[in-house]
Amino acid sequence: MPILETPHAPDAPGTYLLHCRPQVVFHLGHLRMLNVLYQLLTNGNTVIILLITYDEHDPNNRTMKRRLAEDTELTKEFYKAYLGFSHPNLRIVTTAEIPSDEAAIRRIQKNYAALYAEGNSAVRYLVDKHARPWSSPNILFVPKCIQAIEALAPDALIAGAKHRPIADCFDAILEREGRGTTSYLFDHFYDLSMATAMDHVRSVQNYIDVSDHEDLVLHKLNLLSEQVDRRSTWVSHFFDMIFVPAPERIKTGIPAVHSYESARVLALTKFLANVRHLIPYAPAEKDQVVDINWSDAMFRQLGPEEQSDVERIATSLYVGQTYRSIAIHKIMKGGKSGSRVFGVREFEDENAARIANVSVLKVGPAEHILAERRNYQRFIEPRRTGAFMAVRSSDAIIGNQAGIVYDDAGRFLGIEPTGQLEPLTALFTPGLLGLERIREVLDDLYSRHLHEVLYKHGVRRDVAQIRRPLNEFLPADFRVLVGTVDRRPVGEHPSAPVLGSDDVLRVGIRVTETDLVRSFCRGYTLSTHQKIDLDLSELGERQLNVIAVDAELVVTGVVQETRDSWFRRTLGEIGLNYADGKLVFSPGNAIEDPVARLDRVLDREYRNVVMSAIHGDLHAGNVLWGSEKYGIIDYGKMRQDWPALYDAAFLAADVQSAVTAGRLSLAGVHAVEQLLAFGTQKGDVLVADDLQSILDLFQYENQCVEVRDLGPRDLYYALVAAVLLGRLKFDLPRQEKRMSVALADWFLRRVA
Repeated sequence: MPILETPHAPDAPGTYLLHCRPQVVFHLGHLRMLNVLYQLLTNGNTVIILLITYDEHDPNNRTMKRRLAEDTELTKEFYKAYLGFSHPNLRIVTTAEIPSDEAAIRRIQKNYAALYAEGNSAVRYLVDKHARPWSSPNILFVPKCIQAIEALAPDALIAGAKHRPIADCFDAILEREGRGTTSYLFDHFYDLSMATAMDHVRSVQNYIDVSDHEDLVLHKLNLLSEQVDRRSTWVSHFFDMIFVPAPERIKTGIPAVHSYESARVLALTKFLANVRHLIPYAPAEKDQVVDINWSDAMFRQLGPEEQSDVERIATSLYVGQTYRSIAIHKIMKGGKSGSRVFGVREFEDENAARIANVSVLKVGPAEHILAERRNYQRFIEPRRTGAFMAVRSSDAIIGNQAGIVYDDAGRFLGIEPTGQLEPLTALFTPGLLGLERIREVLDDLYSRHLHEVLYKHGVRRDVAQIRRPLNEFLPADFRVLVGTVDRRPVGEHPSAPVLGSDDVLRVGIRVTETDLVRSFCRGYTLSTHQKIDLDLSELGERQLNVIAVDAELVVTGVVQETRDSWFRRTLGEIGLNYADGKLVFSPGNAIEDPVARLDRVLDREYRNVVMSAIHGDLHAGNVLWGSEKYGIIDYGKMRQDWPALYDAAFLAADVQSAVTAGRLSLAGVHAVEQLLAFGTQKGDVLVADDLQSILDLFQYENQCVEVRDLGPRDLYYALVAAVLLGRLKFDLPRQEKRMSVALADWFLRRVA
């Protein structure tokens, strides 16, 4: 039976099965097991986790059965959340889900008893040496396990080395059955005493559990304060076995390099905190069920599986409150992250007509939701104003999806039961509010709320260029099909991208995002912070293993697309073409190449700029509106040190392109393009006047003093233009993309 060296998984392709018992308390050994399975999955293998739920001791005990069912559900969801894979790559099944073949079970029991009688060393060792009641050949526990394994028919079995007695016994029975399979053992994770065995006694002194909080972890490690070498050895063991091979999304917010042991211990506690967030909620008791209702339109938009996930997450997040009924309706799709945002009306009981509260439920990828909660705690919670929606709860995780609930701004937005929250663009509904009132609302948003929480804590300085931060929003400078990737040698000077013959690029990058399932990685050059998107589909597993968030790598590959070629292709897709160095909207209607002009404004120096934390994604859908009050949500893309004007420019770009394009036909968009480019007018005068009023609203000179104080006029217009062009990478209507290009030109011409 092969013993796998740390931290490797088998390299033979196939389906691997690991059998285990469901757990309530998970210790670090479980994470070691999951890391091995994760490597198998990223290698392209199929993994089956067989949860053994048989209880031969007291099968009629209803309390035990109920607890076992809950433990099984929690274990399933935790394993799925940690691994991040789903069917068919990952299957987590219980023995109860596999049809029982009584004849096969009796045959296996007969073979098991015969092996014991014949003195088979593996069987005798498990039955006599360990003397576990469940291992007796006289009961059906082991035969049932073997029958379940045979029914699943894996190519190989895998287990921790400390469970070798069980693995050897199962191998002997399967071989007797004529079902022999290859088995692999992986080195088990040692406890704090650097010892492990199947019958090792657990205690607070030698095990660290996933459920242990920071103080308890530090207490346990402090018990080794007199054994400095052993403590250091164990911390290194933790990094080799648990931290390094863990999925990168579990290590969010933790530096990759830890020069001192104290830094490693801090990384351990942060890592455990991230893992704790993946453990799902306990199933709600029957008397705690929240009645969930859907609007008809919302119900039709979601498939049964997504509805089930949303309801389970909502049940966890809304249970235990004073109300017993909620109604869900969709507000908007949550951007490019794959999240969905729902408005939720909370009622005091199932039959209540009076609304108790209005909140916002967001459901999306667990790593994004966890980052959102961390940003809220870091930037918003210590000095939040009424406009920033408070995070009420965010502990529900189902598979790789998680949820977060925002309480409405100032606890109540005053929404009537028949009303709903809307994106900020609802301000511009014709006939609702005049432009002066809209100006007052926007000024209040910036001066009393965003400025108070974020911008007034910034630092004023000159900025050599804004390309560096804007590269994170704009399309990638290069999209590369990677041929080779290596760790950057220590001390090597960071170099700019080198483009050789046949479009072969060699560059040093720092990795910021990885998705090995999609063979995708994103990084930024070490010298110039250019965005590089990497296609990893042609790399082998050995090279994939070096790709991790915060890793510094040297990458070589073929350039598939540049930022310039992407812009030109995208503009062609929306009906705009290049001719003689100009971008042509229609015959006789051409403007200077906006992409070339964007490069110039990105490379300019801007003086007297406030650099501060920013919201980072302040589009109209993240500023919700109701009863003339607003609430800001979505803290997932907050940044620590950016030009504060970016938020104002982002909202201006989003509102102008969405509102103007939304009011116009395609012919109207063409007329506006003519107006913006040449100052001449085609079509309805009222349309042009209305557009001019909206443009005036967002001119720098008409912003409140708190916005104008964040930086110079040229920087504001440069940022608005950059955001308008960067928005082309999103899934927007065609005429809104055309409007974004026309508006970008209009703003670029205002940069001195």
